[in-house]
Amino acid sequence: MHPWGLVDWFCVHPLWRTKGVGSALLETLDLVTYRLGRKAHVFLKEGMPLPLPHVPIYVTWLKCRKAGNPLVKQMRDDTGLAVYPYLEVERSSGIPLVRVEGLHDESELNEWEDALDSELPVSWVFVSGSCIVDDKRGWQTDSLVSMYAFRWSPGKWLGSLPHASIL
Repeated sequence: MHPWGLVDWFCVHPLWRTKGVGSALLETLDLVTYRLGRKAHVFLKEGMPLPLPHVPIYVTWLKCRKAGNPLVKQMRDDTGLAVYPYLEVERSSGIPLVRVEGLHDESELNEWEDALDSELPVSWVFVSGSCIVDDKRGWQTDSLVSMYAFRWSPGKWLGSLPHASIL
């Protein structure tokens, strides 16, 4: 277990904003998880960054492309790829969305791209913007993702990438 938690899909309905609901949720999160040993949390926000005074600790653009093999019907663990399903599908086609741990070394790029096309079922594949991809394979820039901290030590990651399990 990590001493931090990842909060995804944290949102407050517009009718309840500025009424203290978000702050109460954060206080409850802090109360419950601190007892479990989680002393800090990170939040991912897709789209435009939050207004000041909220400053993200990390920002990246996601890259995506359609990949996969129509003969492969489900995700497998023995592909050599680190795949994290989003548990969502594209609305118009029903194609699953998955995040894949990308490459930072160009020497294995062709093998990695080939594995995306042969080892996965048909999917929309997303990687962090810092990953190396072959643009000729149809990669496109997707959305901006910002990471915010709650009860985090300032400067903890200053100048370095966060762990791949977060993004």
